[in-house]
Amino acid sequence: MPIVTIDQPQVLGERQRLPQEDETPDPSFGEVVQSAFATQNSLGSLLDRGERPDFTLTPLSEERRLGVEPYDPLAENEIRGYEDYADSFIGVESRDEAAWIKGNIDRELEHRRTLQAGGWPAVAAEIGAGTLDPIFLPALLFAPASGAVRTSVSRATMEFAAAGGTGAALSEAALHATQETRTGLESTFNITGATLLSGVLGGASSWISRKEFDDFAKAIENEFADIPAPDIQSAGASAGAREVADTTLDEETLVSAAGMEKLLKQGSPLLRMMQSPSVKTRQVIQDLAESPLMTRKNLEGKASKPAVETLIKTNDARLGTAFEKMDSLYVAYRGQSSKTKTAVRDLFGERRRNKQLSFHEFREEIGKAMRRNDSHPIPEVQEAAQFFRRTLFNPHKKAAQELGLLPENVSAVGAPSYLTRVYDIEKIKAENAQFKRILTDWLQREGIEDRLEAQGIADDIISNIMRHPDGMIPRNIVPKAGPLKSRELTIEDALIEDFLESDIEMIGRFYNRSMGSEIELTARFGDKDMRGALEQVKNEYDLLIDKATNQKQRNQLAKLRDSDLKDLEAVRDRLVGTFGQPADPNYWAVRTGRSLRQLNFVRLLGGMTISAIPDLARPVMVHGLRRYGKALTQLATSPSKFKMAGKEVKRAGTAWDLVLNSRATSLAEIGDIYGRGTRFERGLQAISDSFGHVSLMAPWNAAMKQFAGVMTSHRMLEESLKVLKGKASKKAIQKLASQNIDDTMAARIGTQFEQFGERGDVWLAKTHLWEDREAARYFEAALVKEVDTIIVTPGAADRPLWMSTETGKLLGQFKSFAFAATNRVMLSGLQQRDLATLNGALLTVSLGAVTYGLKQAVAEREISNDPTVVITEALDRSGMFGYLFDVNNIVEKATRGTVGVSALTGGPTMSRYASRNVLGALLGPSADIVGDTSQFLGAFSAGDLRDSDIHAMRKLLPYQNLFYIRNLLNEAEKGVASKIGE
Repeated sequence: MPIVTIDQPQVLGERQRLPQEDETPDPSFGEVVQSAFATQNSLGSLLDRGERPDFTLTPLSEERRLGVEPYDPLAENEIRGYEDYADSFIGVESRDEAAWIKGNIDRELEHRRTLQAGGWPAVAAEIGAGTLDPIFLPALLFAPASGAVRTSVSRATMEFAAAGGTGAALSEAALHATQETRTGLESTFNITGATLLSGVLGGASSWISRKEFDDFAKAIENEFADIPAPDIQSAGASAGAREVADTTLDEETLVSAAGMEKLLKQGSPLLRMMQSPSVKTRQVIQDLAESPLMTRKNLEGKASKPAVETLIKTNDARLGTAFEKMDSLYVAYRGQSSKTKTAVRDLFGERRRNKQLSFHEFREEIGKAMRRNDSHPIPEVQEAAQFFRRTLFNPHKKAAQELGLLPENVSAVGAPSYLTRVYDIEKIKAENAQFKRILTDWLQREGIEDRLEAQGIADDIISNIMRHPDGMIPRNIVPKAGPLKSRELTIEDALIEDFLESDIEMIGRFYNRSMGSEIELTARFGDKDMRGALEQVKNEYDLLIDKATNQKQRNQLAKLRDSDLKDLEAVRDRLVGTFGQPADPNYWAVRTGRSLRQLNFVRLLGGMTISAIPDLARPVMVHGLRRYGKALTQLATSPSKFKMAGKEVKRAGTAWDLVLNSRATSLAEIGDIYGRGTRFERGLQAISDSFGHVSLMAPWNAAMKQFAGVMTSHRMLEESLKVLKGKASKKAIQKLASQNIDDTMAARIGTQFEQFGERGDVWLAKTHLWEDREAARYFEAALVKEVDTIIVTPGAADRPLWMSTETGKLLGQFKSFAFAATNRVMLSGLQQRDLATLNGALLTVSLGAVTYGLKQAVAEREISNDPTVVITEALDRSGMFGYLFDVNNIVEKATRGTVGVSALTGGPTMSRYASRNVLGALLGPSADIVGDTSQFLGAFSAGDLRDSDIHAMRKLLPYQNLFYIRNLLNEAEKGVASKIGE
């Protein structure tokens, strides 16, 4: 692990660098990173050096070619200027070879000059490059597992020092083999530094005992303590509710996070309810929503069931598989080998010439085929319809029938085969008279003789349809009295197909979410409305209020009861997708807000992949450096097996971002919009649908989740086997319990893996073969939950409720990650507080510094050489501190840097809000649009356009800050500004 780069006069035979010119332009951050990896990373050095070419020797005789002419570069004085590197020329047999070595020396010295001029960012880049060395990381596998019990500080220090020193020595050996300018003194410093640093990190976990840390945390907690709740066990279960675990209030208490869980209690519904005086509230929220936080019962090996939210997510495997199949069938229909080639050929008009369906039209034909017994004259369309039926629709149908949500003999209404009806709201609005006439005629055929009465019922049906923003309406939508009261709208699909959505992608998403959530809620709580569970919470509060000793406590408990019930209902409705639904979803202000959020997504998140670089450190923070290094080794040495394990992660229901783009859309608060509305709205939806791929965020998320999933799967299988054999550590049992797997379930998982799984370099669970389907379901749910915790994906209970209102979505857009990271990174890490957390935190901050540098370089802003600035920026960009730094950044923007962290450190304001105006910082990115639009229009009307006005106009454009073309757009902006200036 390289620590320093030696640059000094020759001492004891060590080499010195070539003289440096007095004036050297400051290198870009990209150049600094490139030089750091070429100098301090064995793989980077190997790639920088390139393959050694074959050199032609000088013939002794041109006519006879009987031998080669002897060549001595030292004797022929051909190393002038390279005397300090004379030993690199020993054994050189030709001028070409000597020239090649000189080129290597020149290039290496240029890298070192770049690093010397790079200042503090160069130091951070060198440490990062050395830490990520593929030789150094696997060497840490010999170190003890993170969090292991140690007998002494000295033992922990020695173990990790030995591992770090060994890794550094191996890395230095590889670097010497690929570099001409590396010196023995430099390697000595680096090996010594790595040994000392590893020892310090290894002993850190033993310096402060867990009891001392807990005492410290308890002292902080006392500062934020609530009024103690009366000591009472849970109230009895009421009818209609499923059994909830019989645990105590103490067992359902969060493990201390140094008191921060109390300080940030109001930041999310999850934190509020997990600190409720009602044990039922704490139990129900864990049954309902994912919690990345550990409770005291987990420390005893007790576990909750997988949350309903997690089980809903597992259905994404069905949806993603169906979408992948649809994509491949469309490519086959077009006669191409890939979607990329198909898109390229379409640019040159091939599809129009061949009169073939567009991808959107292809999806619509699949929907129409599913209303016609899954048949279609185009074979690929028919096969896709049948695949959707078999993979997505029938499994949900079967589960609903088993729960009594659908009758055993359910059949399609109004069509030969069933397809969920989703109404085209815009089409109905545009052609309201025709739609009303069709409904009226049908109602009269159904027995409503009076046409005025039939027209009145038709108006009510249309009004009911228009009140639902997604076009999906309750089964009973005929509201008038008479023979059709509370009946389904059984009109034939064929009569109203022009007013129905047929795009199977949109319908599939709706069906998967609505049916999936209804099924899982009913399976867990007895009904989708959770009436029984909510009644239990209310009953327990009644008992708590009765036992209260004074009116103040009774009033407080009543207030908490109302808050808990509101929070539980809100989280439930978030899972269903109805929370915050406006009274008139088609009101212009509501639709404008949706469009603004989509526009913000495609105009402002062009650099979100760079912002996600700290994701690389999250697996370390959860699983430790040892497992991380092992996973990297597996990826390098067994890529095919690693790929197979990645597919198993997808089979569980996560890492489908390449198809579903789920993480990016949830972070941008646009996940509930699927292409309805005007042509402009549909076009904006199409742009945002593809933006995850254009910005490279979709492939990044998919890759990171698969990598984290493979690590998590291997660990869960390994620890489940140890539980089965009675060899599991207490920490392993606690970790499994936090993933909703108790020792009994772990043993079942271990049994199934022994029978059906596959061991090797990479372990494969093969859950699709398991006979114990409940064990498979628990294992897959735990995997999905852990992956979305590691690669932070907002959950239903992570964000404040106000963020789900239409106004809140505008004000809080792009804040979902910060709130989720508060629970999933900061508080979870403070609870874990072991060596894995420490190592991961250090690496996360290092990558935060890299992110800062890259962001500054892409934006063509100066990268600070001030260590204080770099550190604070790294802490901000790391994401470890949740929304705390967001609050700071808003305050700094509003006060022009006079209040906040930067004011305390004496540095400039944080760079993350640099491109926002004050209005945008306070009121969200949509307010930026208002401010920038007003600025440009005002200047344009006055005929006084300036550079800042052109920049304001540029910020309104989609893709305007896409990181890999931003520099080109910057030049275009300068060109436009100069033309106007003339």
